[in-house]
Amino acid sequence: MKKPKILLYDVENTPNTGYTWGTFQQNVIKVIKPWELLCFSYKWLGDKTVRCVRRKPGEKTDRSVVTALRDLMSEADIVVAHNAIMSDNKKATTRFTAHRLTPPAPFKTIDTLQVARRYHNFPGNSLRELAEFFGLKGKAPNSGFPTWEGCMADEPWAWREMTTYNKQDTALLEEIYLLLRPSIENHPNVAIRGYLSCTTCGSFRLQSRGTADTTTGTFGRVQCQDCGGWSRYATGLKHVPKQLMRRCK
Repeated sequence: MKKPKILLYDVENTPNTGYTWGTFQQNVIKVIKPWELLCFSYKWLGDKTVRCVRRKPGEKTDRSVVTALRDLMSEADIVVAHNAIMSDNKKATTRFTAHRLTPPAPFKTIDTLQVARRYHNFPGNSLRELAEFFGLKGKAPNSGFPTWEGCMADEPWAWREMTTYNKQDTALLEEIYLLLRPSIENHPNVAIRGYLSCTTCGSFRLQSRGTADTTTGTFGRVQCQDCGGWSRYATGLKHVPKQLMRRCK
């Protein structure tokens, strides 16, 4: 009765450091230090705690942060991030390669930014704009670039601000993901193998909604009474006994 492990995460990184001839709309002459990870926040779907992994005081590289992220991704069946495909996942992979680390075990990715753009027409698709649309608690405030600069200088006040900001982004990510989840047509299948359960969230609380005809045959159709998602199923799946259902909640 094992359910897939779903990891939600958000990364924060340093800027590139380089030379320019001026201060307004200038080309960078030379990058003298590429960006690195400052920290990342994460939580497992269903857990109450959001955690933040950051550089320890005095650390000169992001190797310990990058290694921790790689190890967590290796545990995950599904990874969720906002702008995962074009940003967070690419940043993670870049730093894995930079430190000659082997890639994490394969996982599925859900990018809530792409979900918002593909299936909806919100006024804006950033985490902040989606939070405003749904009436959720917004992103935590920060002091702008001085916060990032302070973290690079190991200033305690900056790290307190960054940690709060980073963790709030992941807490907000989970809320947005759960709201968008029922509309994801190609959501990775999280149904409990061999049992009749929701393919979107794994719940056993399903209501029969007729049949669905495809080119390969006719399937039963159900709607989840927890997440609202739709599933179809072939014959032969077991109905979960009530006592087992209570134990697996």
